[in-house]
Amino acid sequence: MKHKAPPSTARKRWASAWRFAVLLGVGVAFSGSVPIARADKVDVEITGIEGEPAKNVRLALGIANVEKDPAPDAIARLHARAADEIALALEPYGYYRPAIEGTLAEVEPERWQARYAIDAGSPVLVRSVDVRMSGDGEMDPELATPLAAFPLAPGDSLRHADYEQLKTDLAFAAADNGYFDAAFDSTAILVDRDSLAADIVVHFSTGPRYSFGAVDLQQDILDPRVLAGYVTFEEGEPYAVEKLLALQSGLSASPYFARVEARPLPEEADSLRVPIAVALEPRKTQRFDVGLGYGTDTGVRGAFDVELRRLNKRGHRAEGNVKLSQIERSASARYIMPSMHPSTAVYSLYFGYAHFEPETSESDQWMIGGNVVHERWGFQETFSLSYEIEDFVVGLDEGRSRLFLPALGYERTRADDRIFTRRGYRLRFDVRGAHDQVLSTSTLLQLRGDVKVIRPLGGRMRFLARAGAGRIFTDEFNDLPATLRFFTGGDQSVRGYRYKSLAPEDAAGNVIGGEIVVDGSAELEFQVIKSWGVAAFYDAGNALEQGSAFTLEQGAGAGIRWLSPVGLIRVDGAYAVGTPNMVRLHIGIGPDL
Repeated sequence: MKHKAPPSTARKRWASAWRFAVLLGVGVAFSGSVPIARADKVDVEITGIEGEPAKNVRLALGIANVEKDPAPDAIARLHARAADEIALALEPYGYYRPAIEGTLAEVEPERWQARYAIDAGSPVLVRSVDVRMSGDGEMDPELATPLAAFPLAPGDSLRHADYEQLKTDLAFAAADNGYFDAAFDSTAILVDRDSLAADIVVHFSTGPRYSFGAVDLQQDILDPRVLAGYVTFEEGEPYAVEKLLALQSGLSASPYFARVEARPLPEEADSLRVPIAVALEPRKTQRFDVGLGYGTDTGVRGAFDVELRRLNKRGHRAEGNVKLSQIERSASARYIMPSMHPSTAVYSLYFGYAHFEPETSESDQWMIGGNVVHERWGFQETFSLSYEIEDFVVGLDEGRSRLFLPALGYERTRADDRIFTRRGYRLRFDVRGAHDQVLSTSTLLQLRGDVKVIRPLGGRMRFLARAGAGRIFTDEFNDLPATLRFFTGGDQSVRGYRYKSLAPEDAAGNVIGGEIVVDGSAELEFQVIKSWGVAAFYDAGNALEQGSAFTLEQGAGAGIRWLSPVGLIRVDGAYAVGTPNMVRLHIGIGPDL
């Protein structure tokens, strides 16, 4: 039996051919249970085979899929064809000489029983494998991978699915790597039914490899030089679909476009250079967001955000933010400019004011600065320079700090779902400092890092773990503003304690913050019903002063989780371990990472 393969010039054609082969030739399809299935007025029983072959047989049997109210002569005709249909359905699994016994009886008026006892027999064994590749891609490792993965060798049982998968993988690999003229010179499975042996032939010609041609970014809202930075490949560079997808992903992630479609045009290639057409649909020029929430630490909170996405043809944009809560009132603005590689780097200038008033301190802060954000080593790297003035009261300490703060931070977040993560992690690290000889009232160096991991445990459970630590190096701790000191306690730290209530105290018993912070958490969640779950957790942490005894305060408890339309809502009851009558309710809204 010989199978002709059409030329491989486009992924879509091969995807359709593969789906057709799977459905009709290979039969990887699912129907009802195998022993007994029922079409109206005809009961069909299949014995002797099981698994995928049995499922494919039932899918192929016309009498097992008869429509309502078949006439008796129609049932008889379908039964007469059943043996041929069964034999054909078994061939993809290597069974070419089955023994089939079928009976059809009218067991009661207008009720028929069809039985098929099948002995599949011995499978056809592969006698020889002649798989070869020619053309410019003969030595290309991307194309060699499907050949190396081909599982059939002489002596193996024949499975058409493996043969079809090889052809599909070769066609996809060729299209993905620029071999647009690739074609199969010969493909066949030659079966000797008498000896139950098969010879497999796959001869694949890759043709020449095409390279990237000119990129046509179809838009008129930005200077083409701005978008040129999203193109990370050069004209004349060998074509690779991964680079084209990176271009599409970068443009999609930008604030400028609502829809991006990048595609090669091999039919318009000149000297093996494929032009790239990128269709771009602009986003709205403005975005406004209003948010309302509640947290145990913050009380009722609201936020207003505005984004002006295109201020000019150079891609400059601006953002504004206002936050209001019982412990914070702030307003900030940011002016953002794309770099020469805007998909991975942007520059921004910002300024803002904030008033903080938790139970342990009070601060008025003004800041101005700039930063550059770009990708490095798989992390988002942020380098910033800021000048911050802060009037503060922390216990018996009060004053005005003026700090010029260079800072460097790294962050990486990976999640299968950012709204409700079942598998993911977040890594963060930052360092910042100031010197009293450089526009600052104090000298300090602050380091802080944390990691959070989420993993599934079976179908309904997930495990969340978090750990963090920080250190301030300074000889002028009492001159530092409240926003730079370390505190713990609250719904994002050690639950069971008030927000920022865990830290060293001054002589009057006021919590004033520490130079060292360590905290961590372990949590187990169980989904009870859709969108609702319960959790149990244990937290530990503290803020300490240099040279003090290392003691961690502990909190534990249980909570309820609701994946609401506005995000994940957590309601936790926690008690402070070792502290009598210290029980608190914590409520929070937002993603885990």
